[in-house]
Amino acid sequence: MKRLILLIVCSMLIGGAVHARNIAWKANEKPPVSLAEAIKLAETHLQEKKIQYFCIGASLAKTFSNGDWELNFSSKEGKQMWISVGSDMNVRESEHGFDY
Repeated sequence: MKRLILLIVCSMLIGGAVHARNIAWKANEKPPVSLAEAIKLAETHLQEKKIQYFCIGASLAKTFSNGDWELNFSSKEGKQMWISVGSDMNVRESEHGFDY
């Protein structure tokens, strides 16, 4: 019985974590930061790198802050970089994507 309860609790926690990553932004809400602003902040952040990146994807979700743009960048060398720009205009970077 204890194992069953433990299994159910673990399943709920794992399911919640997986679902939290995919909490999409509602289409009828205006994002706190526009996509153009998010890309500009991300590109400014990436200028410090010696590799020239270009944006290949963008998605909006309620993740770290009230609304984050997750931008996927790539280079001609095939190196990828993920940039998260939050509603607080805080820029985070990851070479492996983000875990929410």
